[in-house]
Amino acid sequence: MIKKTVIKSVFLIILISLITQTGMHVFASSSLDDENNTNVNTSPIHFFNTCMVDELDQQQPYHSGVFCSGLFAQSFKPTLEIITRAELYIFKGSGGLQISICNDLNNIEENTITTVYTEHEDIPSGENWVEFDFPDAVVIPNQEYYIVFEPDDSMFWEQHLKDPYEQGCSWKYLSDEWENISDLDFVFKTYGNKNAPFPPTLSGPTIGEADTSISFILQATDLDNDELYYYIDWGDTTNPEWIGPYASGEQITIDHIWTQAGIFTIRAKVKDIHHVESNWSEPATITIHKPDLEIIEISSGFGSINAMIQNNGDATAVSIPWSISIDGIVSNSYTSGVIDSLDAEDIVSVQTAFIVGIGKITITVTVADVSKMIEATIFGPFIIL
Repeated sequence: MIKKTVIKSVFLIILISLITQTGMHVFASSSLDDENNTNVNTSPIHFFNTCMVDELDQQQPYHSGVFCSGLFAQSFKPTLEIITRAELYIFKGSGGLQISICNDLNNIEENTITTVYTEHEDIPSGENWVEFDFPDAVVIPNQEYYIVFEPDDSMFWEQHLKDPYEQGCSWKYLSDEWENISDLDFVFKTYGNKNAPFPPTLSGPTIGEADTSISFILQATDLDNDELYYYIDWGDTTNPEWIGPYASGEQITIDHIWTQAGIFTIRAKVKDIHHVESNWSEPATITIHKPDLEIIEISSGFGSINAMIQNNGDATAVSIPWSISIDGIVSNSYTSGVIDSLDAEDIVSVQTAFIVGIGKITITVTVADVSKMIEATIFGPFIIL
């Protein structure tokens, strides 16, 4: 056992010496875990907001205890269509750290498909699995991509000395060019999701009336044939919620009621059962009209109360309930009815049944949700407003 430990230590010292000659900053951890050691630490420290429905895709989780600082990259080949985050085994040094995913090292800025920068204080001390939750990005399965490790100062990424990852290798940036380190791999994991569904199609009327149920037809498909949930932004003050699930390709009809007049933009998106979301649909626009009823006049006749009602809105009002109630000593104190329709800008008159009474009275006219009240005096069938 002592002889094996000595040999291993001598090998490590020689290797570190060779790597150091290439210009990399290297140090060795006291912990040496390899693929034959069952005590490998594969539990990440989670300190970013992470969507836990994604799944592990690529990984090289084995440790050798050698940490390097500088501009490095690790190539890998994803098998999932969306990359969501990465975990790297690092030792905290100084400065912040930028982690990027790119498809070509020759021009990182132009070929980066997603990136995230982490402040120094947000990285845990010591050596740990650290998670980097960058914006989700679409990738081509089995095509080569690179995790680019770019510290501000001296942040350290662990390497493994036996090249255990078969789908890629490590790279270092020296003398203004990238050089392949074919016999080493960095310690990393990538996570991803399946195909995102296609945005839904959305069709329906372009004109409607307030307080009336209006139907829209939506349809979306998913390449994996997963069931889908719909999220519809109606462009008003309602709070959308995910509805479903529905089968991929199923045509669904959803109703909505607008309570105010105006022009509203409607859009929708879907997500599959793995919570992978589509982009927004093409927007649809609807113009909502609404009646605006006003009691413009209350008058009296011989044994009757009359009310003039005007529609000041831009839509026809239909089935309009009305009533005239009289509080006091009077016959036929309540009269009601329904106005079949009232076009925009039109006026209609309603009146009570024949009434007689005596003394002070209070008259209340109500049309739909609009009311108006006046005081009057009645002597037999004569009414003084």
